[in-house]
Amino acid sequence: MSYKNLKKMLKNSKIEKASNIIISLNCCDETFFRNLLKAEILPEPISLNYEANSIILMNFIKSCELVEKKIKDNVSFFSNRWRMLIKSIKLLKNEINYITTELEKCKFSQLDTNRQIHILLSHIQDLDVRVDLNWQSKTNRNHQMTGFEYETANQEIFISAKNTSIGDIFESNIECTEIVLDYINYLKRKNNSTPYIAQSFSFYQLIEEVNFNNVMILAHCRLYINELWENIKYSGWIFDENIKDNKVEYFFRPNTDIGYDMYFYQRVAIKRYAEEMYKQLTLSSNKNFNLLQSQYDLLDNLSSKWTNIYSIFNSNLEIFIELSQTEYAFILEQEKKMSVTLCNDLYKQLVGKEKNIPYIYFQKAYLFLSAIGKMYRHFLMKSIDEHKVITTNILVPHIPKKILYENLSRLTNMSVNDAKKVIDCFIYKFNKSKIDIFSEPLIENESNVFFSPVLINQLIYNRAVELQIYKAHDSSIPGFQFENTIKKAIVLNKPDMLQIAKNKVEYIAFDGDQIEFDCIFLFEDKLFIIEAKKLKQPFGSKELSNVETEINKALKQLARRKQSIIKDWKKFKDNCDIKLPIDSPNSDNIIKVICLNTYNYTGNIIDDCFITDIKVLCRFWYEPEIMQTAFQNGKVYKEKVVEKLWESYKPSPNDFIKYLKDPLHIKYIKESMKEYYRKYYINSNDCDIYKFEYILEKDPNPKID
Repeated sequence: MSYKNLKKMLKNSKIEKASNIIISLNCCDETFFRNLLKAEILPEPISLNYEANSIILMNFIKSCELVEKKIKDNVSFFSNRWRMLIKSIKLLKNEINYITTELEKCKFSQLDTNRQIHILLSHIQDLDVRVDLNWQSKTNRNHQMTGFEYETANQEIFISAKNTSIGDIFESNIECTEIVLDYINYLKRKNNSTPYIAQSFSFYQLIEEVNFNNVMILAHCRLYINELWENIKYSGWIFDENIKDNKVEYFFRPNTDIGYDMYFYQRVAIKRYAEEMYKQLTLSSNKNFNLLQSQYDLLDNLSSKWTNIYSIFNSNLEIFIELSQTEYAFILEQEKKMSVTLCNDLYKQLVGKEKNIPYIYFQKAYLFLSAIGKMYRHFLMKSIDEHKVITTNILVPHIPKKILYENLSRLTNMSVNDAKKVIDCFIYKFNKSKIDIFSEPLIENESNVFFSPVLINQLIYNRAVELQIYKAHDSSIPGFQFENTIKKAIVLNKPDMLQIAKNKVEYIAFDGDQIEFDCIFLFEDKLFIIEAKKLKQPFGSKELSNVETEINKALKQLARRKQSIIKDWKKFKDNCDIKLPIDSPNSDNIIKVICLNTYNYTGNIIDDCFITDIKVLCRFWYEPEIMQTAFQNGKVYKEKVVEKLWESYKPSPNDFIKYLKDPLHIKYIKESMKEYYRKYYINSNDCDIYKFEYILEKDPNPKID
């Protein structure tokens, strides 16, 4: 019996057969409900097709009621679990209906499609510039910056950020922008829009007139419900129910201790990525301090001459080259990291859906767009700071695509056709294959695009490259390349302390099946067995769920390998090219490690198995002292040792195990996180909904005295 058959029976109202399939699928186990949702059997509350599939939900309820009469064991678990799931679906669907109804009341929903898009993008652009101006005015230039100012909750910069960081606010605003774009596309399918004619109008008067602030509040509500449903669907979240002041409260949370841990390390990884990006930018900025100063002076001089974005496009090649130098230096640093995580030579890659765009063209297009974004953002900040009249046409220019194609071709000697193909990689297209606006910042409108500097500037280069490579090749890099990368990195740093197996270790194990080992090394009396997992970088709950599936597979593989080492010691020893003792090590001296190319679960320990990433794994061997460095005007002015990875002059196995348990890369972030239930404020007043979160309560990086 399969979930596909179950859906078929439910759709055809075959209640008896559906109940039997539910029983056969081990319905009294938590995995049944996880698989049920992942297989998309039931209508989803966030889907437009919910009503069309409501018969399936009704028949599932009838089938579960019948199952309760048939089964004898664990009836209480099954009954509670399916009823909670149905209540969650109906609860979230009610909120979605409420959000949609309220959105339709806003005048914004009645506007021309292109004007809607223009207002939406102008809003996030205006927010970006104003927050930056306020940040500059409130931040002491002599104040030490650690990289976590934007990531720490409760920063009061321009907007109240209680229990929310500025970084989270910006990211959620961009996510909400995509939600509103989907809503606009939904409205567009319902109504034919007239061609867009650019007009000048006061942006601030317009957003008040069309109730746009309400639209963004409702979009945030929709984002909240979307995230909550993804937590339920992919991570098996449940809720606790409480009654307070005659009102029902629902507290949604992970279902198990492992679920809490997985969610915690996901949140830690997000902050770690942000810190790493800041550090890379800081190092690059300090290396190129004088260049940055000259770039700023150049922008200041040029901005007084610019009247609109077209005057920026007319800039000569020398200006583009000078303004791209720091971004190019940053890209080179990013490429070093990508050569490890992607395990390939980027310059040999072809990107794009048709696999016909050389990587170097993608790089040049990124530098071109970044330079335009940098110039236009400077122009905007000066205009807003000088209190000039601001319109949507000023905040987000609406420009022909051919302007981008022709200018990229002019500045790089690409053909116009090649320039078109590579610029199209950065265009977000409705009703067509797309990634998201985090990687496709140019919003298409027929033969034009909306050019938003904030979307250009937030584009994360290595993420965009990786997604384009996967889009072109639609497969992961072979695992053996990642294994070899790990081995080479360790051998390069400490070849004298370890014995690393260079050959492929495989044989028929105790259970009669073939067994293979990825990476093995002997460190004194400890035998480390590493399962290397090269995965696509996850950016959403579905992708994170796929990573968790791979981790679970790796846990089973390592458990079997450890068992085989103990039971098949002679076979293992004979097939391994390192010098091993006569007798097999005891169980405590066989250390299991899962090494990923992503950070999302680093530091977690499941079934005595350490989960880490390649950066953490390799960092331990080559330098015992961790330095904290402060820069001023491009030069180091303070430095101190904050941690030592080794107890002695050389590392020991216990040092390494201690390090894997609590890697320095996340140690201080972990200590600065706190649990928090975020309340969902806008609803139909029938109940209160809370969602469990981890927030960064304080800056994890101590200031240098």
